[in-house]
Amino acid sequence: MNNCQFKFKPDKIKYLSNVDTLDSCHKSRIDLINKKRIDCPKKKKRLEKLNNDLVKLDKIPESNDYINIRSKLIDEISMLEEEINIIENYDDEIDYYSKTYQILFNYYDIIDGQNPKEFDDKINDQENINELNTSTINNTNINFDQSKYLDKTCNKLD
Repeated sequence: MNNCQFKFKPDKIKYLSNVDTLDSCHKSRIDLINKKRIDCPKKKKRLEKLNNDLVKLDKIPESNDYINIRSKLIDEISMLEEEINIIENYDDEIDYYSKTYQILFNYYDIIDGQNPKEFDDKINDQENINELNTSTINNTNINFDQSKYLDKTCNKLD
């Protein structure tokens, strides 16, 4: 009889590579911002509790480590106030969209199947708007009717 030996090979572990699209990165960033917004009431309650603790501590200044405890409370209060202000003033959203708006618009236009000519027209219009903003910032006198320009731009987009 033929004595054959088979080599047993365990199943290979295949590692899936995560491919993050711009869409998935954008959604995760927005989810993170929304989560911070949802947590804001908890932070306000925590801030209120810390302020109450500080007031109680100030009524009894002769405790051990008074200065250390007070400084920690003040530091934590200031950090929480800053976080709450950032959330309430939409600083994260404004910063994110101001840095990524052009990339996001271009990406979603391409994904939505906009034809290249419309895409080029939109980019040219955006460049014209940027030139207009630059010229008005430099205080040059340009006779320009914004309502007519916006009507013309909206008609092109329709």
